[in-house]
Amino acid sequence: MPARTQQEIVARLQQVRAGGEDLYGFQEEVLLPALDFDHARPFLHPSVTRTKWRQTVDLESQARAYLEFAIDKIIDHRSNSAWRSTVKLAELAWLLGRDDVVAAMHAAGYPCYGAPKVKAFADGFGWRFADGLGWRLAETVEDRQPRRALIRMAQGRQCDPAGCQRGCAD
Repeated sequence: MPARTQQEIVARLQQVRAGGEDLYGFQEEVLLPALDFDHARPFLHPSVTRTKWRQTVDLESQARAYLEFAIDKIIDHRSNSAWRSTVKLAELAWLLGRDDVVAAMHAAGYPCYGAPKVKAFADGFGWRFADGLGWRLAETVEDRQPRRALIRMAQGRQCDPAGCQRGCAD
């Protein structure tokens, strides 16, 4: 359940829409499902009915799952997906009432596909960042390279000290 009230979420959605910065709707994709149908109705297409609406209530589980997704995109050097992940994780932190985490994410730079921002998110919640999160990391228990690369990227350094062929740089 979100730490924010329905009225706070509505106000945030209105702010996001009025600001014009959510060009691709990533913030709205996180915020809107946190509303019950009555509060979401003004933002929904008229064809969405009460019976079709599904409110997201377990935001912590969603945040944990999205953290894994973000880590996977960072490791894969997926620029657009990694950027989208940082936007969505910041909104999830806001919904969970963690303004301190949002501030830490905003303060962190965006080198290396947002790894410092994603690490700030994980650290803020006390969740593991590089020790087994993400399907790729779980599959590569014997191969520590993805873990080392992720740690380096979170420090704002390229994934491989010998040089990266996929786009990240010191």
